[in-house]
Amino acid sequence: VDNNAERVTRVRVWLGALSHITPEHFREHFEDGTRGTVAEGAELEVETSDDETHPEAQQILLRSLDVA
Repeated sequence: VDNNAERVTRVRVWLGALSHITPEHFREHFEDGTRGTVAEGAELEVETSDDETHPEAQQILLRSLDVA
């Protein structure tokens, strides 16, 4: 983490309609993957899309990351 940040406080992600993962399942992976890191305990905001024609419909995108 740059700029002398000590922890990640919030993560915002976007799940495409064809990403084949639910927000709940993504949250489980996020919690497992961040355990023991500077992102452990960070607030997770998940936005989902139902637009199967969106150019990034198969993607999971990081929208923003807040640090303290």
